[in-house]
Amino acid sequence: MEKESGSKEGLNLYEISLEKKALREAPEILADQAEKELAQIKARLRGLIATEDGKKIRAGAIKEVKERLKKDKEESLASEAWLDQTAIEKEIPEYAEIKSLSETADELSGFEIKQQLNLRQHPQASNIYHKLLSQARAEHDKTQDSLDKIKEEHPGSYRAHELISYKKGLHQEGHIAPVPSVKEGLDQIGDRMVIGKPMFLHGPTGTGKTSLARLAAERFTGQPPEIVYCNPQTRESHIWGKTGLRPAQGELGRAGAIETVDIFGPLAKAMKEGKAVIFDEFTALPKEQQVFIKGILNAKPGDTVNVVNNGQITIKPGFQMIFTANLKSEKNPERQDLPPEIAREFEQNNLEIQYTPKDESYDIMLARLMNPDGSIDMSWHDLNATLPKFCEAMAEI
Repeated sequence: MEKESGSKEGLNLYEISLEKKALREAPEILADQAEKELAQIKARLRGLIATEDGKKIRAGAIKEVKERLKKDKEESLASEAWLDQTAIEKEIPEYAEIKSLSETADELSGFEIKQQLNLRQHPQASNIYHKLLSQARAEHDKTQDSLDKIKEEHPGSYRAHELISYKKGLHQEGHIAPVPSVKEGLDQIGDRMVIGKPMFLHGPTGTGKTSLARLAAERFTGQPPEIVYCNPQTRESHIWGKTGLRPAQGELGRAGAIETVDIFGPLAKAMKEGKAVIFDEFTALPKEQQVFIKGILNAKPGDTVNVVNNGQITIKPGFQMIFTANLKSEKNPERQDLPPEIAREFEQNNLEIQYTPKDESYDIMLARLMNPDGSIDMSWHDLNATLPKFCEAMAEI
């Protein structure tokens, strides 16, 4: 079961301690914001060691927290246990520098989009976010120049790092590696999220549209998205939510008494909590169900929306709608076309996701087969003939 964000069990003290350190070293333009966030983090830490009434510290609580910190640190460091860093750095002297620069470039790229989203959602703080964007872009350009120089001077080392980064992506995400086409797709989705309009990802079955949408939502909003799995049986209550009944709680609840509760669906939850919502296989919805979504396509944070059976909800900053679908084609004749009034909404905000190119498929296979020390147990013939031909067959099919 997933841990609740903000609960005691959901906090990682080691990561919180790193947050505190980062905020203390924040640049001058972030001083006020850093101070506020630092106060929040300290409050979260106090909540771990305080009693329920928040007034007294339990005996031995500090010791428990120190033990918890040690355990959380071990868990965080264990996330890299699948990789033999020492063996790789011994074999590739430039690896550590390339890894550091590459991770910095990726973080800055995502950071830029986050600040653009913040700028759109919090215009009252535009001065801070503009300064952050300027700093991030300058630092990103500097980092990319260093990477390009190393790539030119040590192409073999750079290539090795690429394959290891794909293995890391597969380890973390399960079935999506940060190959060039994936990075380009993430950047384009991020750019469209900044606009604030609903976006439409389309392409053949198996191209990774939903995985890419989920990864983008988590990377750029910091929260996992809500997902609506569309099919001909999907109804409004599956999307918006419904009113339900449960046994009455509390001292006033008589035996056998019941009370009415709101059960929010994925779309209502995303609005209420300021998250992204993904409509997976949108064209599988009956047309009458597609059309009722139209009324929400132009909604923006701050708007109040009437939720079917659940009253009104004010949309929080961070809300974003992403749709994925296979369009009607010779290969998918059973799919239905988007209604014209829906299709018009996506004319300027759609992205086609293609199958992975054969050269990237080859790299992903190498990453899958890679040992922790970066080696691969395979013959020269299989590496240079069997796998490439297999990738060509995949592309042909």
